Amino acid sequence: MYDLDNRKLLSALCYGSIFFSAGFVPIVVPIVILVVSNDSVVKDNAKEAINFYINLLIIYVIIMAILYIFIIPLFMQSFSQVPISGSSQSASESASSLLFLMIPLQFLVLGLMFGSWILAIIAIVSVVTNPNTPFRYPLIFRFL
Repeated sequence: MYDLDNRKLLSALCYGSIFFSAGFVPIVVPIVILVVSNDSVVKDNAKEAINFYINLLIIYVIIMAILYIFIIPLFMQSFSQVPISGSSQSASESASSLLFLMIPLQFLVLGLMFGSWILAIIAIVSVVTNPNTPFRYPLIFRFL
């Protein structure tokens, strides 16, 4: 039988590493715990945390690709056009359409950020209250 306090601490650390930084720290901590730990439940929790962070990374890369492929060229094009007739109505219309495209992306990024924090808190509470079963995130792809 493994030490339950150690199991709780390492499992909570796997899921709580999302609060440490926005860089690669959230994925490095569970990898280190996966390699160091001998407990099967802690290893399962570390794998699940790694899978969650990989899913978040893929979603952020897709959002950034959409931003760089579609939004930024439209933004550059709308402000590089000089109105010939002297009215700036066409530039303001294109700027408002860009704003219309960027606001949903901003809400999506903020929703992902706060959603990942809420799911991490739920995971921490789950592994602390029930340390014998690993936590499973809903609706993610499992690579490990």
